[in-house]
Amino acid sequence: VKKHSDDFFHEPYILMGIAIETKSDMIIQKFDYDAFFASHCITASAGSGFYIAYCRIESAVARQNIDRAVTKITETVKKELSCDVFIYASEKGNSENDFYRLLNTINSVKDYHMLLLSGGISNLADEEILSVCRGAQNFRQAARAFYLDDELVAGRELEKIIRSLHEADIGDAKTAVLSFTLACAECFAGDNIPFEEINGYRIDYREKITSLDDIKSLVIWLSSFCSSLLSYSARRLNISNTDVSTKIKRFIAGNYMRTELSLGDIAAYVDLNEKYLSTRFTKENDMTVHDYLTGIRIQKAEELLRTTTFRIYEIASMCGYTSAEHFNRMFKKNTGMSPVQWRAAADSDEKTAETGDSHREK
Repeated sequence: VKKHSDDFFHEPYILMGIAIETKSDMIIQKFDYDAFFASHCITASAGSGFYIAYCRIESAVARQNIDRAVTKITETVKKELSCDVFIYASEKGNSENDFYRLLNTINSVKDYHMLLLSGGISNLADEEILSVCRGAQNFRQAARAFYLDDELVAGRELEKIIRSLHEADIGDAKTAVLSFTLACAECFAGDNIPFEEINGYRIDYREKITSLDDIKSLVIWLSSFCSSLLSYSARRLNISNTDVSTKIKRFIAGNYMRTELSLGDIAAYVDLNEKYLSTRFTKENDMTVHDYLTGIRIQKAEELLRTTTFRIYEIASMCGYTSAEHFNRMFKKNTGMSPVQWRAAADSDEKTAETGDSHREK
C-alpha cells in the first residue's frame, strides 16, 4: 500500500470488514462474482473467516450501489447456503492515514457479530458498536474466570459488575452488559467453542439486552446468563485433563457445604501430598486453599442472604459452618458486616436501584 499510495488513494473509498463464520471460501467467491462489487472493490483475507474489502466510491451513487450489491450478496448467501454474513462498513476515507485508521477501527470491532443473530451491514458511525467493543477489553479477566469455571473469582467479578450497574444510567448499564457478554464470547471463541453451545441455540444478545427496561431486569438477566456460563464450563472441562488448581477449585465448589471438609480430603481427591498441594495452590493463586474455601462459603452465604429468607443459622449450615457463631465471625471478618447487617444493606441497595429505575422512567 505504501509503495503505491498516491495512485491507490486518488479517489474516496470505504473499507468493509466481512465476517463469515462457516464456508468462508465459498461465500467470499459470491462477492467476487458480483460485477459491480468486483469492479469497485478489492478483497483480502485478514484472518480466519474475516476479510477486508477496499471499495472505491467515486460518487454517492457508487456508495449506494455498493451497499445494494453487498445486501444482495448476503441475502443470496443466506438463502442458498443458510449462512449469515456480517459486514462492518467504515466512513469515507481519502488518504493513506485514513486507511490505517479505518483498518484499525474495523479490526477492533470484528467480533461484534458474536452478539447478533442475523447478518447484515453495520455502520461504524454507530458509537454503540465502538463503545461495546472497547468495553469488552475491561472484562477479559471476568470472562476468563467464567470460562475456567472458577466460582470464587467469577462470583467476585459478577458482584463488581452488578455494583457498577446500580451506579450507572440505563444506557451505560446496557453497554456494560453487552461488553461483558462480548468478552465472554471472545474468550470461548479463542478455544474454538461456538457461543451458541452455552444455551444450545443462537441468541441475539444485542436485541435481548437492549430490550430490558431497567437495572433490575439487567441484573436478573446477567445473573442467569452467568449461571449458564458456569454450568456449561463445568460440563465442558474434562476433569482428567485440567490442571491441579482447577481440580481443587471445582472440588471445593462442589463440596463447600460439607462441614467436615478438610485439606486432607482435597489432597486425597487430587492424589497429592497435603504440604505440596498447599504450597503449589498458594503459589499459583496468591491465596491458600483455606482462603479459597472460605471465599466460596462467604460468597454462597451472600447469595442466600440476598435471594432467600432463610434464617442465619440455616444459611450457616448450608455453607458448611457447624455453628451460627463461627459463621458470624467469619462473615464479618471477610465483609466487614454481620450477616444481618449485610442482608439489610443488600435490601436497601435493591430498593434504591428500583427507586432509581422509576425516576429514570419518569
